[in-house]
Amino acid sequence: SERSSHEAPKPRIGGMAIVVSFYAAYCFLVVAAPATRVFAPMAIGAGMLFVTGVVDDWRGLGVKVRFGAQIVAALTMVYFGVVLDHVHVPAVGDIALGWMSAPVTVLLVMVSVNFYNFIDGIDGLAGGSAFIASGFLALIAAMLGHTALALVFVAVAGSAIGFLHFNFPPSRTFMGDSGSTFLGYLFAYVAVWGN
Repeated sequence: SERSSHEAPKPRIGGMAIVVSFYAAYCFLVVAAPATRVFAPMAIGAGMLFVTGVVDDWRGLGVKVRFGAQIVAALTMVYFGVVLDHVHVPAVGDIALGWMSAPVTVLLVMVSVNFYNFIDGIDGLAGGSAFIASGFLALIAAMLGHTALALVFVAVAGSAIGFLHFNFPPSRTFMGDSGSTFLGYLFAYVAVWGN
């Protein structure tokens, strides 16, 4: 298409490898490190977007269906109490969002999911960003004593670097909606949870 940065058609279902390897690692973590179970709502919401992304990559879905799935996944966060209830502004302090907490959380998730989806079309960008961001999130979480979060993001980083081997220029595959929306949701979830 006119938007593409590549000249030849490429598969766009590489995200399946990221997601399957992440869930394999996460299932192991749930057994080996029970504290990681607190992130089960994240795994549920991200899984919803993964399934929607697979169908979209395979057959194509309309914008309304994709946005609907994103809203449902975001409301899953809200249901489990993961909401952006305040924002810290330097030199001002914390600003409580009150009744706007749920709508702002849903908006943040949708922005993150769609932003990550947009950067998937350039060789190495989405996969490299996922590996770097996950690695730093794991490091920061470990330094702050959040071992469960660190372990989850080590799993994300490992999944991303496995995919990245096939996504470096010249790429052999893209992650597609199945992987990009999944990762965008994970990063939004952790941003809200960490707040």
